[in-house]
Amino acid sequence: MLWRATTQRKPSTGSATSFNGRWCTRGHTTTTSLVGKVVNSAEASIAPPSSEQLRTLFVHSAVPFVAFGFVDNTVLIQAGDLIDNTFGVYFALPTLAAAAMGQVFSDTTGVLCGNTIEALATRLGLPLPQLTSSQRMMRISKLTSTAGSVVGVITGCCLGMLNLLFIDLGASERRRREEELKTVFEMIMGQGHEIAECERSTLFLVDKEKQELWSVHATSGVELPMLRLPLSKGIAGYVARTGDLVRIDDVYEDERFYSEIDKDTKFKTKCLLCAPVLSTEGEILGVVQFLNKKGGSFCESDEKLILMLCQHVGIFMAKIGQQ
Repeated sequence: MLWRATTQRKPSTGSATSFNGRWCTRGHTTTTSLVGKVVNSAEASIAPPSSEQLRTLFVHSAVPFVAFGFVDNTVLIQAGDLIDNTFGVYFALPTLAAAAMGQVFSDTTGVLCGNTIEALATRLGLPLPQLTSSQRMMRISKLTSTAGSVVGVITGCCLGMLNLLFIDLGASERRRREEELKTVFEMIMGQGHEIAECERSTLFLVDKEKQELWSVHATSGVELPMLRLPLSKGIAGYVARTGDLVRIDDVYEDERFYSEIDKDTKFKTKCLLCAPVLSTEGEILGVVQFLNKKGGSFCESDEKLILMLCQHVGIFMAKIGQQ
């Protein structure tokens, strides 16, 4: 009986000893409360950072991130534009995909150049905030440092966007359009070249902004560079301005002929048949040109052929314009 009474006796209130594997919660709560009071009193004894220290901390946190933001956006824009104008054109990638691929290079550059940027920022000789380790752990110090970093990276990214002023933003779209036109018109111009039995067939398109014609396809057995011709020059320019069909048996006898194209392409033009490509609204979109009829000069049946071909080209251009 004595043994049972001893083992069943409960510990007094506030005791930290265990009874049957359990702790007395009241005593544990009291101990935790005392520790918390000690910590709070210790924090209250630390002097908060002054306004000058916080300003210095803000600047010290912001400057490196200005560089980070500038480098990040610069690499993103330049790499994305390069990818958009190369792989994006040939593989028909959307601009957003090119930007995502540019982000890969941007992040990689940030990792590789991170230490360098920090070292350069240190060499600027910026004043240090002179905070103790306890002050740095205070909430106001952490918020100030974070705010400086955020403002710095936003400023750097905005500065990096100045790269857009030096980039031809419409270049990739023009290249995509050129590739689409080359693909669509290759069959048409090739068949026209064969059916008309001429040495070369060329399609010129009108660029209203630059006031010039540029060729998207020419058939001669060899690859030719892009041809550009002012709207004010040449028979093709005349047709693009007036919308008239022109047939000439000896081009060098016609004052409208622009011989510089022959010099650039090292091709001798003898006779010529040229007609406009019209939209459904009657707007002149381009010019189709047949050069050097095999075995003689172009005739009325060739005129019907080129007009029919121009009509098909106008239909395809309308479809591309709707995409």
